[in-house]
Amino acid sequence: MPVVRKSSVRAALAVVPMALAVVLGTAGMAHATYDEDPRATVHEGNVDAGQKDACKTAGLEGTPLKAGVLDFTEGTPNVDQYLTITGLGDGVTVSGIVVKGGPGYNVYVPGEKGLSDVPPWTELRSPLNKGGKIPAISHWFACGTVTVPTTSTTTSTTDSSTTTPPESSSTEPPESTSSTSGESSTPASTSTSGVATTTSTPAAVPVENASDNDDLASTGFGSGWLLWVGGLLVLGGAAVLVLLRIRRNA
Repeated sequence: MPVVRKSSVRAALAVVPMALAVVLGTAGMAHATYDEDPRATVHEGNVDAGQKDACKTAGLEGTPLKAGVLDFTEGTPNVDQYLTITGLGDGVTVSGIVVKGGPGYNVYVPGEKGLSDVPPWTELRSPLNKGGKIPAISHWFACGTVTVPTTSTTTSTTDSSTTTPPESSSTEPPESTSSTSGESSTPASTSTSGVATTTSTPAAVPVENASDNDDLASTGFGSGWLLWVGGLLVLGGAAVLVLLRIRRNA
């Protein structure tokens, strides 16, 4: 009998630590399971990025952002329960992140409830399910805006000591105008200064018409000597007539 009692005591002592470990582990698991993420606001129901006014429904500004503008990782080994956003693209502003799983969804707002203003945002998850456990993430999306950076073009001014000559403009001389006598008028003079071109035309000089003075146009020969020759012939003829009369009278 004493031997049996000693064996029973030893067995009982060996079982006690194991039972204590199981109880403590169960209590720890139960405590962890029922803790919601203090950084998130829990919402019942469902919301999806494809729905109309999805961000407004979740109480966020902006519109759903495409996954391409966010750097993120999903899940832990063997469990897709967590989301970590590691960075944002240029010009991206996030107003909030929606993580859906189980019967509800969590809304995380940067800068609120202990969540940092900028990434990384680690271990984002959905709210607890009815069994008090963290369900797998069914879907998630971020709300915000994307601002496209604008590029400004500056025009550099050249040194004042360096000047660029203006483009020369050529003008064709005006067509010459002919007078009534057939003579061509003097071509108009053209002056070019810089890029502005001015054309001055001299006033037309009136040409005397030959028909206004003589019946014949001037040939370039003078007619004065003909008058002298005619006069001498007349005087010679008169002298001949006088001599003939003197002889007859004699």
